[in-house]
Amino acid sequence: MMGKREKRKRAAGRPKSGISPGFSGNGLEALRYETPAQESERAAKAIQLIDEWLREDSDYDEKTWPALKKALERNRLSARRLFND
Repeated sequence: MMGKREKRKRAAGRPKSGISPGFSGNGLEALRYETPAQESERAAKAIQLIDEWLREDSDYDEKTWPALKKALERNRLSARRLFND
């Protein structure tokens, strides 16, 4: 049986979060610093991409929705319908 001292010695070598040795658990290691200009540029690119998506006149939704709706209704665990139409 392992004593308290031995347990402390083993625990001292492990990361506190238990996730990975390079991660301390506060999440700050994952954050990268961006200057305000870089942040603005990235935001502008995201806005441009969303605008492109909104301008697309695709009938993809109209084609796929009936099949998706049918599959969702078919695989329900409840007898109650998910959609009323």
